[in-house]
Amino acid sequence: MDQAVALLREAADQGHMEAQAYCGNLYQFGDGVAKDDHLCFVYYEKAALQGHASAQNSLGCAYETGQGVPQNGEKAFELYNQSAAKGHSQAQYNLGGCYRDGRGCEQNYESAAEWHEKAALQGHASGQNSLGCAYETGQGVPQNAEKAFELYNQSAAQGNSDAQCNLGRCYRFGIGCEQNYERAAEWLEKLALQGDADALGQLGNLYYDGIGVLKSRERAVELYRQSIAIEGDAYTQYNLAVSQLISQRTTLPQSHKLTCIAMTPFLGMLRAR
Repeated sequence: MDQAVALLREAADQGHMEAQAYCGNLYQFGDGVAKDDHLCFVYYEKAALQGHASAQNSLGCAYETGQGVPQNGEKAFELYNQSAAKGHSQAQYNLGGCYRDGRGCEQNYESAAEWHEKAALQGHASGQNSLGCAYETGQGVPQNAEKAFELYNQSAAQGNSDAQCNLGRCYRFGIGCEQNYERAAEWLEKLALQGDADALGQLGNLYYDGIGVLKSRERAVELYRQSIAIEGDAYTQYNLAVSQLISQRTTLPQSHKLTCIAMTPFLGMLRAR
């Protein structure tokens, strides 16, 4: 391995663009070498200056996060632009995120949707999910719940956790599709098994009311606890507290119990990462 790295560095130092990008990748992830943010930046910059699309995107990420270089959103945006123009799908997705959130540029929802669409058309799972969110909310594109559902499906099938959560929410509330509680529970269950806090909380809601699954207050409380242990979300903390209080106050009138549960937020978050 040491000999291979030495040969790569020698080629990179002689100006070989692919070797430079490869070295940047090795030092970024510590693959066979000690992880080194500075050397990662040095080699990515060498390759980027020669027009290497992947290196331009990786260098943009370094500038955006401040990894091995002072943080600079404008420089990150510039590099994503260069890479995205060459058809690099991850850069297209990153550029769309910049336009959507106003990172390193003026916020522009239309441009965000345009670049996320370019990434989505190349099968980029996060690009598909982000474009789905744009269609669901009408952010930069005409609102179209059916199109959003289609894009979430494409992304979720590739294992994108945000899309899986969005798809479960669509099935639960009939957003762009026929309402189907069983399918909602199925997608949220898949995500919950991966330790996703939001999915655990939403799945807990389904078990609490017996929506798409066999009703089980005990299972709901268990899921709420797991969700809170991962991420102390206020809505899930509220759900857990109310479920415990109601189980203890058995003398309360049923109408009071239902009123308390009706206050529980069930919608879940639109996940656009």
